[in-house]
Order: sequence, then structure tokens, then C-alpha cells
Amino acid sequence: MKKVNRFMEYFWLVVAVATLGLAVWAIANTSLKDAWTWLLFPLFALLMYGVRRFLRGKLEAMEERERAAAVKR
Repeated sequence: MKKVNRFMEYFWLVVAVATLGLAVWAIANTSLKDAWTWLLFPLFALLMYGVRRFLRGKLEAMEERERAAAVKR
């Protein structure tokens, strides 16, 4: 499960970089006024990256606490 969580983190980071590139391209070919919504895609992907990273940290800490409690028994 750790590998899947780590993969999804990097997946969202790659999506954020790719969509940022597309947003910059769209803004360069039109105007910022017409293409500002393209900037929402990398923002959403970065938000998903942050959520995945935060939750992975919480899950790993929870597993560590459970592992430490099992050793004490």
C-alpha cells in the first residue's frame, strides 16, 4: 500500500507540472483573460498532491504507533 500511495503522490505532482505547462502554453497563445481557467488545473493537481502527502504521513504515523503498541504487548 505504501508504494501505491507514493506513486499517487508523484502522479499528482507530474500532472501538476504537465498542466502548468499546458496552462502557460494556452496563456501564451491567447490572453490571460481568456485562459485563466487553465490555471485551475495545476492548482487542483497541487492540492491533490498536498492532500495525498499529508494523508500518507498520517497513515505512516498511525502504522508506527500500532507497531510500537504491538511490540509492548
